[in-house]
Amino acid sequence: MFQSNGAAAGQSVHHLHFHMVPRFSGDARLTTNWTPAQDAIQTLDRTHALLI
Repeated sequence: MFQSNGAAAGQSVHHLHFHMVPRFSGDARLTTNWTPAQDAIQTLDRTHALLI
C-alpha cells in the first residue's frame, strides 16, 4: 500500500490517496527505490514515540 497526496504527489485537488498494489510470487517488476529523507525518519520516530 502506498499513500500519496498533496502537492508532492502532483495533485491539483488535494485529497487522501492510496494505491493498493497486489504482489505475486516471483513478480520482480515492482521495485521501491524510495529512501526517506532524514527529517522524515525523525518525524516517524517522534510519531512512534507518541504512539507507544
